[in-house]
Amino acid sequence: MKKRICRLFIIFSAFVIMFIFYSSTRIKASEQSTQSSSDRETITQQVDLDSKQAGSKEKTVRDYIWTEVKFFSYNDLGWNRFERLAISYQFSEGKAASAYTIEDYKPQFGFIIYGPSKPEWSASVKALAKNGAGALITTAPLIIGKGNLIQEPLNQAGHGSKSALDLTKSASIISNTKFYKATNANDEKVFKIVYEITNNPAISDKSQMFDYHLKVEEIIFGGSNGRINIETKVTNLMDTPINDFVLGSRYDTDIEGSESSVPLPVQYIGEKRGIYFLKENFRGDASIKLNFLFNKKGGPDNWSVRQNYGIGQVSKFYDPAYTAFNSSGSTGLEALAGDNYNEVAYDKTQVPNSEKYDTAVYMKNQPINLGPGETTGYNFDVGLTVLVNNTLSISLDESLVEYDGGSHTVTGTLIDSTGADKLEKIFCKIDDGPFKEVQLVKSKLQGMEYTWSCDMPESELTPAKTRILTFYAKNDGTPEKQSAQVTQKLVYNNPPELTVDKSANWFVPGTDYSVNGTFKDIDTEDTMLTMMYSLDGTNEKVLGTEENREPLDTAKTFIKTIPANELGSGSHLLKIWLQDNRGKVSNIETYTIAPHNNPELSAELMIGNEEITEGERTTFTSTFKNKAKSPSVYRNVTYSTVVPLVENVTFDLSSVKLNGKLVSPTAVQFTNGILKIGLDQLEPNQEYSLTYDLVSAIANPPLSKPIELKQAYTLTGDSADRNGITIVSNNGVQNSLKIIPRLAKVKVSFVDEKNESIVEDALFDATVSERIDLSKNETIVKRLLEVKSKNYILDTPPEDEKDLLITATGVERKYTFRGTLFIESAPKEIDFGEQKVSAFNKVFDNPTFDSPLVIWDNRATLGRWKIKLKQSDDLSIPGDSTSKLPNALYYQTSSEEKMISTEAQEIFLSQHQLSGKYDVSGTTWGPKKQGLRLNVPVGAVKQVGKYETTLTWQLEEAY
Repeated sequence: MKKRICRLFIIFSAFVIMFIFYSSTRIKASEQSTQSSSDRETITQQVDLDSKQAGSKEKTVRDYIWTEVKFFSYNDLGWNRFERLAISYQFSEGKAASAYTIEDYKPQFGFIIYGPSKPEWSASVKALAKNGAGALITTAPLIIGKGNLIQEPLNQAGHGSKSALDLTKSASIISNTKFYKATNANDEKVFKIVYEITNNPAISDKSQMFDYHLKVEEIIFGGSNGRINIETKVTNLMDTPINDFVLGSRYDTDIEGSESSVPLPVQYIGEKRGIYFLKENFRGDASIKLNFLFNKKGGPDNWSVRQNYGIGQVSKFYDPAYTAFNSSGSTGLEALAGDNYNEVAYDKTQVPNSEKYDTAVYMKNQPINLGPGETTGYNFDVGLTVLVNNTLSISLDESLVEYDGGSHTVTGTLIDSTGADKLEKIFCKIDDGPFKEVQLVKSKLQGMEYTWSCDMPESELTPAKTRILTFYAKNDGTPEKQSAQVTQKLVYNNPPELTVDKSANWFVPGTDYSVNGTFKDIDTEDTMLTMMYSLDGTNEKVLGTEENREPLDTAKTFIKTIPANELGSGSHLLKIWLQDNRGKVSNIETYTIAPHNNPELSAELMIGNEEITEGERTTFTSTFKNKAKSPSVYRNVTYSTVVPLVENVTFDLSSVKLNGKLVSPTAVQFTNGILKIGLDQLEPNQEYSLTYDLVSAIANPPLSKPIELKQAYTLTGDSADRNGITIVSNNGVQNSLKIIPRLAKVKVSFVDEKNESIVEDALFDATVSERIDLSKNETIVKRLLEVKSKNYILDTPPEDEKDLLITATGVERKYTFRGTLFIESAPKEIDFGEQKVSAFNKVFDNPTFDSPLVIWDNRATLGRWKIKLKQSDDLSIPGDSTSKLPNALYYQTSSEEKMISTEAQEIFLSQHQLSGKYDVSGTTWGPKKQGLRLNVPVGAVKQVGKYETTLTWQLEEAY
C-alpha cells in the first residue's frame, strides 16, 4: 500500500488564459466561437488587432497554443480515472516513504484527473462524484458569492442545504466542458479545463441562492522549481451585472500525520508571502514543507488558513473561527501576517467547538460589480520543499521566463540548515559561461527561508536570445556547504515580421482575393507560423500556415487567398498578421479592399477675422467634398488641424458643427494643440462645411507683441482600394491669423506736496503685459522738464518707474515733487567804487552789484525765512595782509545797523506772500533803505589800494 505524503484535492473545470488576471480586476472580453484547424484551438477573443499588436510585448510564456482533447491519457498524467481532478504531491513513482534515500528528495507532482468520459458534464450532482457515490470531498476550488450569499457550485450540497430533497440536485448546472493541454518552452505540460455554470432553479433551499451564469476557466501549470501554479478566472455571461460578486476557494490540506497524532501548526513564510505546513524529521535527517504562496502578481486579495468546514456549511465561509473572514469585504490573515518567518498562523489551540484539528486554506477577492462580459480572477502557487538537515538549498521563483531584452531580475529563496549566522554567496552562469558571484545573503536562523534577488545587466544578455541561467549557493561554514544547482530558462521570442503588397488592393466580386508579400522569423524554436486575417472586425480566421524555412534571417515570399464568398460585393477593412507557435504576434498589416472609384477630394479653409485682439475669438470654416462618382468610399475620415496651437490659444470644442449641426463631443479631440474630429464616412458628391471657433484666451502675462498663427487641415481616411488617403486644405497653403496684444491706458500725474497738479498729466496707450521705463518715455521726459523749469525738486518717483508693468485695467502713476526755498541769485561782485582818503569819517551806502539778491520759495507752505551774512576776513589789499580795514562793513536792516564779521548773523527776515521770487536787493536796498554799508573812519586807511573780502549769504527757514 502506498503511503500518502500529502494531499491537495481540487474539483476543477475549464480555463483559457489569454490575459494575466489580477485580483479584483475586471476585463471585458466578449468571447466568440472557436475557429479550429484540425484539433487546434486559436485565440478566441473579439478581434481588436491593434490592441493585440500593442500588447504583444507583454505576452508571457503562458500564452500557449492549446490542443483540445476529449480526455487526458494515461501517458499524459499517469492515471486513467475520469470523474474528478486532484493534484497530488509525492516524492517519486510508487515508493513507500520508508524506501526513500537522500537522492530521492526531489519534489515531484502528479495530476490525477477525474471527470466525464464525454465532452460535457450533466446537471446531475452524481456526475461529479467518484464512482457515483456523491461528492464528499470538502475541497471547494470554486466558491462564488453575491455579498454575503455564498455558493460552492461544484459540491453536491454547495447551496448550503443537506436536506434529503436537495441532495439529489447539484448547486449548479454545468455545461460546455472542454479539456486542453499544451507544452511550454521548457517542455513542461500545462493543462486547462473550461466549463459554464448556472444556478440550479430546482434547489428548494433558496437561502444562499442567487442568479448567475458564468464561464469558468482553470489552468494548472507545474514548473521545474517544484511548484504548481493554479489560476482561476470567471466571466459573467449574463446580460445584467452581478453586484458585490466574490470569487473564492477552499482547499483541504494535509501533510502525513499533520492532523492526527501530532497536529502540526501552520506558519507564516514571512514577508507576507503566504503560509506553510512543516513535517519535521520526516525521514530522520529531512523534513517536508508544503508552501502556499499568495504574493504573486494577480494573487488573491485575501487569504487565510483555519479549520476546514464540511459539505453544506457554506455560510461558515464568513465565520472567522473557520476562515478568518467575517464578511464579503473583510480581510484575511494577509492583514495580520508579520514579516517574521515561522510565526504561527493556526494551530490546534484555535480549533472551534472541540472539533478535530483539520486545516484548510481559504482565499477570496474583494467584492466587485461584475458587468456583462467582464472577468475577474486570481492565481497562487503551491509547492513542496524538502529540508535536509545540514544542507544548503536554493530555489527560483520562476523556472521559465520570457525575455524581451534589457536587464533581467531573478528572484528566489534560500534555506541554510547548517546553522545560524551564515554568509551565503550566490553564483550564476549564463549558458556555458563561467560562474560569477551575483548576490550575498546573510542568514540569521537555521532553516529559515530567505528571499533573494539579483539583476542580470543587459550587457550580460546581449545579444538577446534564449539562454539558460544556472545558480547555486555556497556558505562560509567550516567546511563550506554548497547547494545543488537550479536553472532558469530565459526564453527570447522575436516577433515574426510580415510585409504585404498593399498595391493589389481591389478585387472583382465573385472571385477570390490574393494576398502576397514576405515573412520572416529568426527564432529556431518557431517551426510553424500561422497567418491570420480579419475582415471588418469580424472573427479572426486562419489564412494559412507557413513552415519557418531556412535561412531564418531571410524573408520568404508567400501567396494566400481569401475566398470570394467572404468578400461579397462590398469593400472591407482587411487586417493580416502572423503568429508563431509560441504565441508571439507580428506587426499587423491593415488596408482596405473594394471595387470602387477613388475619392477625388477638395478642401478649403477660411478664417472669419484674420486679425483679432487677445481675448477675442474667430470662426474657422472648412469646406470639403468627394467629387468622385458613386460608388466611392471614403470612410473612417479624420479631420485634423496641421499646426499645433500656441499656449493660451485653443479651439472651442463645443462650437464644432458639421453642416450646421453640432458634432458629438465623443468625436472631437484636442490634444497637444491639434484638433481632431471623427467624420465617419464622406458620401460622394456631397459638400460638407465644418465650422468651429478659435479662442484667444488672455495669457498670464498677456501678450507683449503680436503673434501670427499659420493653419491648415488634413482629411485622412480609408478608401476601398487605398488605405489612408490624405488631402491638405488649400493645396497645402496655410492660412494666417494674427493675434495682437491688448492696449491699456497709462496716466502719469505730476503733483506737489499737496497732491495738486503742477503740469498737465501725461496720457498715452501701452501694450498690456509690456514693461516700460517711464524715465525714457518722451511724454514723461517733456513733463519732467516742465516741472523742473518751475523750480520743483523731485521727491518721490513711482517705485516701478524703470520697470512699469502694463496691466489690462490700465495703469496710473504719479511723480511727487516738493517746492524749494533757495537763493536763486546773489551778487558775485559788490563794488563801493574808487574813493579818496578823507580827513573825515566816511560812510558809503550805494554800492553797485552785478546780480540781484533773489530768494525763491514755492513750497507748499510759504513759511518765514531769514538771510544771514558773514565775511571771510577784514577788508584788505590782496597780497598785503598788513593793510586791513577792520570793522568796516555793516548791513543796514529795517531797524538797526549790524557790523559784518566772520560769524554769520541774521540781516534780513521775511516771508513770501506768493509762490515764486522775492527780489531782496530790488525791494529793500538803497541809500536811504537797507543794504550794505562801508564805514571808513579817519585814519583807518593806512595804505592806498584796492580792498577786498568775500561775503557769504546764507538762507534759512525761520521759526
